[in-house]
Amino acid sequence: MPRSDHNYIHTTNSQTNRVFLKSLFNQVRTALIPITPGLEKRRTPQIASIKRKNEILKIKEEFKNYVDKLYVDSGAYHAFIKGTLTNRKDIDGYIETYKEFLMCAGSESHIDYIFSLDIPMFGGSDIELNYTNNIEAYNRKALEGTIEAVNKNNVLFDKIIHVWHWKMQHQYTIWNKLFEELQIQKICYRQGIGGLVQLAQSTGIKFSPFIGQLYNCLYWYNEFKDNEWSGKEMHVHLLGISKIHDRIITYFYQRLFNKYLNRDVSINTFDSISYTTSSMYVSHVDKADFGNDFKEEVFTDEQIRSIYIEEEYEKFKENLRTFEDRRYDKTRRVDKIMFYLPLHVYHQQQIDNKIQDMIEKLELVEEYVKYSDLNDFKTFETINGSILKEEIKGFTGIHFEKTYEIVMESLRITTYFHKWWKDGAEKEDLDELMKKLIKDIGYIAVAAEILDDTLCKY
Repeated sequence: MPRSDHNYIHTTNSQTNRVFLKSLFNQVRTALIPITPGLEKRRTPQIASIKRKNEILKIKEEFKNYVDKLYVDSGAYHAFIKGTLTNRKDIDGYIETYKEFLMCAGSESHIDYIFSLDIPMFGGSDIELNYTNNIEAYNRKALEGTIEAVNKNNVLFDKIIHVWHWKMQHQYTIWNKLFEELQIQKICYRQGIGGLVQLAQSTGIKFSPFIGQLYNCLYWYNEFKDNEWSGKEMHVHLLGISKIHDRIITYFYQRLFNKYLNRDVSINTFDSISYTTSSMYVSHVDKADFGNDFKEEVFTDEQIRSIYIEEEYEKFKENLRTFEDRRYDKTRRVDKIMFYLPLHVYHQQQIDNKIQDMIEKLELVEEYVKYSDLNDFKTFETINGSILKEEIKGFTGIHFEKTYEIVMESLRITTYFHKWWKDGAEKEDLDELMKKLIKDIGYIAVAAEILDDTLCKY
């Protein structure tokens, strides 16, 4: 079975932060570039999309020897959720521009994957934009534009990643309704899960928030694996996942779903924030052992040479000398700390290998599937819990008790969905489980009653 990847994806266009990107990309071989820059509202959709396509291709050319796969982000977070675009005419224009980008750039061989344009909410003061009927209408318009683009250029079928993005019940309902009504299975087979960044922090939940949606992705894949998706592996991309407990669960699910389907499954996580921020704060960095995060990871000069390409190795050594006197100032962000980023990513890759080795060594999935309900799970926990806790204790830079607690609670919740799968995997039953899970997540919205619709505002 192929191993999963926790991919660091760099998204900046700044020249300052691109100094060590060749060494970084040489490790991960993957990059993400947002559509957003260049899609200014003053340009026509056609001109804006062509301009951004050319900018992206220029970046890909710059790193062509270091990047194997290029992902393009839709820019929905900054355009809509952050409230960059609040005028309805501008929103319509952005949706049209995204469609034009698909048409003009989708056939380019340098662009491998493109995330769908998902609109869970709008920032800004126009409160009516966030009524359920408007959220549904704008997402429908975005998806219909994508369908039009795919119908004109079917190479997009293998490139588009359909992003599920919800935190509340009406969003979940909208996404499933549109998937079914618009027959999304005909325009793509890759799926993504958004809206995960800081969800646990904002709600206080003690389990991985993507559990239910992974089973929803499994349901749709199982529906179409012998028809529109025949010959395609199950691919799911978790966006913004970086915590070790979530990564443990991610690898667990990949192995579990592989057992369900008796075929290869790819569940990858993508993160463009935590590696950068944790590398930019001096409190996380020490010249010798990289502080708490790198307590047992001492990098020799030979290792450093293997991580950095030759030209960047010399820059690294030069920056290390000039930075040494400032590295213990824990109150300031130091941009030059970006030169540590390739080492930080290398370290995270070693953690991923350790996680997957742990799951395989303990035969965690094989043990788990012996049990089918909550009472049996208690037996599973009794037999395997202490061993798993000791393994988790071996990871440095984490609160192992908290990590273990979240992993076990996530596995406990999984028992309900595991039983659902074993009992026939009916959609109505899954939706009932999802209602309970969404309630448990407890992401509270500002509510409004208009024609029995709920305001879809965070």
